[in-house]
Amino acid sequence: MAFLSVACAAAFGNAGAMNDNESPLSDNHVDDRLKAALAALGDAPGETVEGNCALKAARKALSMLSLALIMAGERRRKGEKDTWPWPVN
Repeated sequence: MAFLSVACAAAFGNAGAMNDNESPLSDNHVDDRLKAALAALGDAPGETVEGNCALKAARKALSMLSLALIMAGERRRKGEKDTWPWPVN
């Protein structure tokens, strides 16, 4: 799970901040967007080794983020503390 923490921080940092006119997304909407991003990548391989590697990594990261979000929701429903596997600022 440490990989996901680093990936989120590197990918989004403060760039993930919402615009003033956007309201926060529910976990379901976040998961829908993660799955839409995964679907947008499709199943086609990259033409080069580098492109193929990037696509595989992106697919794996999006899938893992979606699963981590679902797991956190389940733990929250069970009343467990610290539902997200890493600190989010």
